[in-house]
Amino acid sequence: MSDHAPRRGLVAVVAVLSLLGAVVVVRGASAWAATNAPLTAKPIDAQTLAAQLQDEQSRSAALRDQLDQVSAQAADLGDALKAAHDKADTDAQTARDLAAKLKAAQARLAALQAQVVVAPPAATTTVTRVVQQTAAPAASPSGEPEDGGEYGGGGDD
Repeated sequence: MSDHAPRRGLVAVVAVLSLLGAVVVVRGASAWAATNAPLTAKPIDAQTLAAQLQDEQSRSAALRDQLDQVSAQAADLGDALKAAHDKADTDAQTARDLAAKLKAAQARLAALQAQVVVAPPAATTTVTRVVQQTAAPAASPSGEPEDGGEYGGGGDD
């Protein structure tokens, strides 16, 4: 066991020297940091921190109120958008209905125009005679209108 005694002593000395070396390195690093980055700003006291905290809480409350207002406006905008979409759907359906009615009316018009073209010439002659008879009243053999003198002639008033 005597072989281990000098070894233990050597390990103890190396451990103590390592600790001392670490202390020297830490102190040197702190001294270097202090000279290169001096603390020029004074630490803030508790009262100042409390005042700043109060200011930030007030600002946070104001921002929360603004956020609530924006959320309400967004909801209103969403409702308006939905109403506009519904109106557009209704208008589109109305347009489709009107287009269908227009198509049906055009079909009826085309059918009526086809009937007018197909009408026999005798029908147009009859219409012409009726128009001529209405335009000139028939005269009696005496030369006076047959309706009893409506045109200012001597009548039985």
